[in-house]
Amino acid sequence: MLLLIRPFYFKTNLQAIETNLFMKVSDENIQDKVLEEHQGIIHALNKYSISHIVYNNNNELTPDAVFANNWISVHPEVNKMFIYPMFLENRRLEVRNDIIEQIKHIYPLMVIHDLRGNDKKALEGTGSMVIDYENKIIYASISPRTNQSILSQVADILNYKVVSFYTEFHLKPVYHTNIMMAIGKKWVVICMDVIEKDDMHDVWSSLKKSGKIIIKISTAQMEAYCGNIFEIQHSNGKLFTIMSTRAKNAFIEKQLENLGTIIDVPLDTIETYGGGGMRCCLTSI
Repeated sequence: MLLLIRPFYFKTNLQAIETNLFMKVSDENIQDKVLEEHQGIIHALNKYSISHIVYNNNNELTPDAVFANNWISVHPEVNKMFIYPMFLENRRLEVRNDIIEQIKHIYPLMVIHDLRGNDKKALEGTGSMVIDYENKIIYASISPRTNQSILSQVADILNYKVVSFYTEFHLKPVYHTNIMMAIGKKWVVICMDVIEKDDMHDVWSSLKKSGKIIIKISTAQMEAYCGNIFEIQHSNGKLFTIMSTRAKNAFIEKQLENLGTIIDVPLDTIETYGGGGMRCCLTSI
């Protein structure tokens, strides 16, 4: 099941400009366009009968609320839920007890691990972590939004291995791992060009051992959100890979062939002014 937050009060989060190089500031009212794009995701999920729940953002101080996967992750297979410490002050306001209670209602045995408590350290959920569930490995690009020690805490709780690394893009770290990397059951999409040289061997070696098809993308494709895609599984077991139309158009045909059944939705406004794409809008619960 997927959780989505309808993006009322959406605008460029000015607190994020320093660390998120993928966003631009809008000088016009983009609210209606953003809601239309987000409704397109919901329409696509309905079309393919993919289970989901939708909440409205009800706080005008949380312009990035649509990207809920950064403050919460849910792992029903081990009855674990994590609440994450966010890097930006206004993003810490996104945590919602009503959503947490709803998930506890769905999964009564769920144990909550609240990792907040230190405003100087951040780990932003499945933005910071790209997880290979089949091989129990967490991949993470270390940045101001992805703290190594908190990352280790999550890995210990889940009993997963960590493959961490450093990135550089326009002289700064890539702000979230899920911008440059995505993992499905049979494939990995990754932009190796932004990984620092000293870390390349360890990352590549781990990916090769995974047995998955490795799809290397360029920095231009990364900027088109080709790394910000998400594999979702229907209740009947069928797999879909959902992405923005911009990302689909940036992939070459041979790459798309390895990604299975594609669902694409136009998200140009959300991507351009929010600095996040399709993966950022979807939270597995």
